[in-house]
Amino acid sequence: MAAVPYKPLEQFLTHFELAWSIILWERHCCLSNEWGILYGNETPWLRQKQGAKAQYEYSQERASVFLIVPYLGNVGWPQSLGKANTRSAAYECHGDGTLPDLSIFAVLDFFIVPDDWSWTMIHTHEDYEWSGPYFLRKDWLGLQETRRR
Repeated sequence: MAAVPYKPLEQFLTHFELAWSIILWERHCCLSNEWGILYGNETPWLRQKQGAKAQYEYSQERASVFLIVPYLGNVGWPQSLGKANTRSAAYECHGDGTLPDLSIFAVLDFFIVPDDWSWTMIHTHEDYEWSGPYFLRKDWLGLQETRRR
C-alpha cells in the first residue's frame, strides 16, 4: 500500500466532513510525552492487536473528538521507528463519531487517540510490511483510570 504525504491529510479530513485544527507545537510535544507515559512502555502490551486485527479493532471504535499526533524526532514505538527532525503537524478532529481509515498516511509514524485516551491506534511507516499498525486499549494495560485535565 503506497503511502501519501501529510499535506493531503487536511483535504482527506475535510472530504470526510471532519472539522480539524492544527495543534500548536507546544501541545504537540505535551501530547507526545503523555502518550509515551501512558502507552509507550512496550512490556505491558500483552493484548495489543497488530496488522489487520488492529485495523478491525480501530474500525469498531467511535469518537467524536480524536487526535492525530506524529511522533517527534527519533522517538517512536515500536522499535523507535520515528524519523529524526520530524516536524509534521498534529491535528485535533471533530466529527460524527465515525473514524477515518488513516492507513494511507503512514509515511511517518503517528498515533491516534480519542479525547478520553481510552485506546490508541499506532501507524508506522512499515504498516503491513514488517510491523504495524497496532491497536491498544488503556484497560488492557491494567492501569487504574486516571482523571485527565
